[in-house]
Amino acid sequence: MTLLLSPMTDHKKETSTVTGPIKQIKSLLKSFHYAFRGLLSCMYRERNLRIHLSAVCWVTIFCLLAPLSFTQHALVALCCGIVVVGELFNSAIEELVDLVSPHHNTLAGRVKDVAAAAVLVTAILAVVVGYFIFIPTGRLTIVATILLGSWTSFLYTILFIVITGVFIFYYPNVINKLFIAKQTDDIDPLISGRKDD
Repeated sequence: MTLLLSPMTDHKKETSTVTGPIKQIKSLLKSFHYAFRGLLSCMYRERNLRIHLSAVCWVTIFCLLAPLSFTQHALVALCCGIVVVGELFNSAIEELVDLVSPHHNTLAGRVKDVAAAAVLVTAILAVVVGYFIFIPTGRLTIVATILLGSWTSFLYTILFIVITGVFIFYYPNVINKLFIAKQTDDIDPLISGRKDD
């Protein structure tokens, strides 16, 4: 009897060890899904985040066109990341404050102001770093010459400026028209509520 039961017990152990990593991978993929959903929701709701992301796109183009060292590329990428992360934290704090204190509250307003000030400081820091990398070295002149040097590049630059403007000011409207049939004011179309298992 013991001989018959022992293989079954081993088989149960094997299946539990196989399903364990699969569950962990599924849980990991879910966490990435929630993170990307949060990013899309923040892009939908927060115009300031769309401004920062547009600035990151422009800075990326500048970095690709200008002759930068590896360290300068890393420094610019770090500054861009800090600004975007700061804006995401600011948006999360604002949402949390609105949830906890839906009515006018002086302390809640102060919390929002401090969070916004943190983003402002990071943005100023990024501008200062960008100034020292692009302006005194003449790299901005090189980028401007490339972007405006011919009619083709000039038209592409204008097109990208228009796309940037549409993304900043009309992104929610475009999303509503393209992907959402009916939109209510109080529900974010990109988030239908997180259901944690």
